[in-house]
Amino acid sequence: MALYVEDDWEISSRLKANAGFRYPLFQVEGKGYHGFDPRLSLRYLLTDRIALRAGYSDMKQYIHLLSSNTLVLQTDLWVPVTKKVKPMHSRQYAAGVFFQLPHTMEFSVETYYKGMENIIEYKDGASFTEFSGGWENQVEAGKGRSYGIEFSLQKRAGKSTGWLSYTLAATERLFDQINYVEWFPAKYDRRHNLAITLSRKLGDKVDVSGSWVYTTGSVITLPLIQVEQGEIPEDPFPEQVVVDQVDHRNNYRQDAYYRLDLGLNYYTSVKKTSLWNY
Repeated sequence: MALYVEDDWEISSRLKANAGFRYPLFQVEGKGYHGFDPRLSLRYLLTDRIALRAGYSDMKQYIHLLSSNTLVLQTDLWVPVTKKVKPMHSRQYAAGVFFQLPHTMEFSVETYYKGMENIIEYKDGASFTEFSGGWENQVEAGKGRSYGIEFSLQKRAGKSTGWLSYTLAATERLFDQINYVEWFPAKYDRRHNLAITLSRKLGDKVDVSGSWVYTTGSVITLPLIQVEQGEIPEDPFPEQVVVDQVDHRNNYRQDAYYRLDLGLNYYTSVKKTSLWNY
């Protein structure tokens, strides 16, 4: 259960604030977790067409995403906090500038930083198929960080609408017992994200649209070499064991992903929302 409070304040004709907090209570295996999660966002009008925005949030999450990122089997599992596994804790900061441009267009630049604690990853050599001793014994707790800058250009009104957005970002992890205590990219690290969407009205009943997206490829962990272990002398059931040797966690980045979608909407009635989409 959780208590949540939020309110808006108009401090002056140019300065507005939104503030609140969330106080969650979570109990599992006889252990209780609780915390105070404040959040604040500010907007200041420099002129009628230029606004500055800033925000801060402190959050705790009581369900973890546990990911396996090997070539053979990639899985995502949602697991709850336990007596041994603590809630994830994050603090996020953001600031940006927003411009109102002619012809109903908007442009914005925003940067952010997010620090995380108590995030979990599989230990070296562990996977979700080896839970005989409990999954908590297969994971390691560490910290993470996400940061980047976002650019966005939008046109909201008129016969032609759409937007162009680009994000340069990084998401990284650090653990005491993983990857030689060095930062490595997280599974969902995407360095470049580009999206273009356009829509054009051809009449009261017809409009066409197109969307193109591009993202940097995801990362996986690949072994550099495989080593054959020697057989045990006088073993009645000899078995050849091959061990993968990996230099770093998430050491290979796959090809970039991109997609183009084209659409045609035909409205059966101008006053109704029913339509045919192709």
